[in-house]
Amino acid sequence: MTKQRNIGNSATAPRKATEGGRFARPSGLGVLLVAAVAPIGAATTSLHAQAPQLSYHSTSVMVGDTRYFTTDIFVSFDEPCGRVLLYYQSSAHLAGVGGGFFHASVPGVPASMVPAPNNQGLWSVDTHFCIGGDTQVPSSGIGGVTPDWDPAFGVTSSYQPGCFFVIPPTENTSFAGDDLKIRVARFSIAESQFNPDAAVHFASRFAINGVPGTTAEFHNLSIVAPFQLLAGGTTTTGDIPAGTGQCFVDQGSGGGGGGGGFAEPPAGIANLNPPSFDFNGDGTFDLMWHHSITGQTSHWLMDGTARVGGGGFPWSTTVGNVPLGACDAGDDGAPEVFFYNPSTRQVFMWSFIGDQRTATTVLFTETTGWVPVAAGDFTGDGRADILSRSQSGLQYNLRPLNQTTVYPSRPWTTLTSLLTFVTSADIDADGRQDIILRASNGFYWGRRVSSTGFTYMSPIASYGLGAEWALAGTGDFDGDLDDDMLWHNASTGEVRAWRIQSGARVGGTLVRTGVGPQYRVVATLDTDLDGDDDVVWRNEATGDVYAWRMQDLLRDSGAFVRNVSPLWRAVNP
Repeated sequence: MTKQRNIGNSATAPRKATEGGRFARPSGLGVLLVAAVAPIGAATTSLHAQAPQLSYHSTSVMVGDTRYFTTDIFVSFDEPCGRVLLYYQSSAHLAGVGGGFFHASVPGVPASMVPAPNNQGLWSVDTHFCIGGDTQVPSSGIGGVTPDWDPAFGVTSSYQPGCFFVIPPTENTSFAGDDLKIRVARFSIAESQFNPDAAVHFASRFAINGVPGTTAEFHNLSIVAPFQLLAGGTTTTGDIPAGTGQCFVDQGSGGGGGGGGFAEPPAGIANLNPPSFDFNGDGTFDLMWHHSITGQTSHWLMDGTARVGGGGFPWSTTVGNVPLGACDAGDDGAPEVFFYNPSTRQVFMWSFIGDQRTATTVLFTETTGWVPVAAGDFTGDGRADILSRSQSGLQYNLRPLNQTTVYPSRPWTTLTSLLTFVTSADIDADGRQDIILRASNGFYWGRRVSSTGFTYMSPIASYGLGAEWALAGTGDFDGDLDDDMLWHNASTGEVRAWRIQSGARVGGTLVRTGVGPQYRVVATLDTDLDGDDDVVWRNEATGDVYAWRMQDLLRDSGAFVRNVSPLWRAVNP
C-alpha cells in the first residue's frame, strides 16, 4: 500500500530515518590457516582448479582497558570470480573458552555472528548470503548470476527459514576479487574469556558459483579457528575489500556484447514523506474515488473523521480500468494518478494541480504476460515507479519514471510459489516502497531494497499468523515514517496493530473489538494533520463508511462519514 503522507505542516513532526553506515574495512591481514574440505552434492564439474576452502584471520584489539579477540572466517578461492550464493545448516561453538560469544555493544568490537533461530546479528560479510532451510536439493533454482535463492524460504528446519542479505553487497565486493576471499562469519570474545587454547569450531554447507551463469557447487566446509594475539595484537579486524569487482554482471545488461545495463533517470529529490491529495489546500489529506464499472471519478474533502466537501469529477476513465495508486512523478510535490487498462494493456497517468486535472498521458503498453500491480517510489528517488507482476505471480519488474519519461523495465525480484504478494508499504522509513509477502506457513516477510539497490528479504515477525488474521491495511500510525500494520480477525472481530521499525515488529496492541467480517479498510491517510495516519473503513454489505482518528496505535475516536457503494474504490489507499 503506497504511503501518501505529508507531515511538513504537522504539529507533531516525526523522527527522520537515517541509513546505517557500512562495516569498517581493514587494511591488513593476519596469517591464514586452511581446513580440510569435503565437497558434496550433485555437481559434476568443478568450477575451480581446487575446491574452495575455509580460512581464518585472528586478531585482538584494545578498547579502553579491555582486550577483545576476534576471528574472521573466510571462504577462500583460487580465482577472483568465486562467489558464495548461499550457506545454511551452519553451526558454531566455542572450545576452551569461558562463557559464550561476545555480543555487547562496544565501539570498535563487532558483535559475533551466531547461527540460531531468528538471530539477525551483524554478519560482517562482503557478499550476498542467506541462511536457508535444512534442504538436500542441491539444484533447487541455484543457477545464473544471481544469489537471490528464494526456494530456501519455504523449507522448515532448526533455523528460521529464509535469507538475510547483508549490506554492503555491492558490485565491487560481490565476488572474491583480488584477495580471493569472502568473509562469511565473525566471532568475538572478551579478555576474561581467553585461554591459550581458545578456539571456535565453525561448519556450514555452502553453495558456491565460480563462473557467472554456471550451476552451483555444494560443499560441506568446517574449520577450527583459534583466538590469538594476546599481546601486541593488531588493530585490524577483518577482510580486505575485494578488488575492482571485475566479475560483476549487471542484472540489467542487455544482450550482444555485454555491458550497457539500464538507462537510469536523473537524480531526483529524495522524499521520506511523499505527498497525498490535498484538493482544497487546507493542509489535510483527501480521498479520491474511482468507479470500478463506469470509470467515473470523485473526491472527498476530509477534515478529521468528517467529509466536508467534494463531489464528482467531470473526468472518467475507460470502462474496466484499474487504479494503481498515486505518487509524484515529477519532483513537483503534486501526486499523479495511475491507471491500467487490461484490454489495451496501457498504463496512463493523470496529472493534477489542486482539484484540476491538467493532463492525461499514456505512459507505456505493458508486455503480454505481465500485469501492473502498484505505483509508488520503489527506487527512492522521490518519483513514481510502476511495479508489474508476471502471469505466474513469481517475477516482479520495475519501470522508473521521470515526469512523462518511462525507463526500460528491469527485474526487481523473483519469488517462489510459497510466497504471496499482499501489498506495498515503506516499512523501514527509507523513502522506498517495500513489498509485503505472506508465506504458506503464515510468516510475513518484507522484500526490501538496500542502500546500494539490492533487494533482500527480512522477516517482519518471528512467528506466523493463522489464516483468520488478514492484513487490513498499512499506515504510519505513530509518526516515525515506518508504515505500521493493521490486522483484522474476521472470526473474532478483533483489530490489532503492529508497530514496525526498520522492517520488523517491535510491539503491538489491541485497537478495537466487534468489527465484523463485512468491514474492509479502504484507505489510511492523515485526515487531521497530527502526523499519524487515520483509518477509513467501509461495510462492504451496506456501503457505510466510517473513519477512525488514530493516536499512535490507538483509536482515539470514530464516526460515520457517509454511504458509498462498494463499486467505488479509493485511488489513494
